[in-house]
Amino acid sequence: MALTKAEFARRWDSDDEGGGITFNDIADCAVAWGITSRPYTQRIDTVASQVVAASGALDPYDADESTEDDAFSDHEAVRRLAQWLAETAIDSMDQVTSAERDEWGITIQQADDALKLASRAQVVLPGGA
Repeated sequence: MALTKAEFARRWDSDDEGGGITFNDIADCAVAWGITSRPYTQRIDTVASQVVAASGALDPYDADESTEDDAFSDHEAVRRLAQWLAETAIDSMDQVTSAERDEWGITIQQADDALKLASRAQVVLPGGA
């Protein structure tokens, strides 16, 4: 269950570690608050920034403080897209609209990589080992 905006803001502003809020918490809030229906297919720093702003938290999300470098973030975007593709049984980018591809903000090569991961079932779903 997603946090309310007030709960999120209170926890986010409570300490330098964001009150223990996880990226899964951020994704849940993004969906519940209508920010995006597919937070795992987008860069987490973009989603986090939008969720923190929507919550009304005083301390903004600072992507520069993130420990993820660009290469990891790109790999993570591919992994998350592969996860979503596996969950929805999409096996071809032809089944995805151009608007969805634009929303994901990934390259054609990253989309191809995600399809390969999804087809090989190398995707660890939430709660999986």
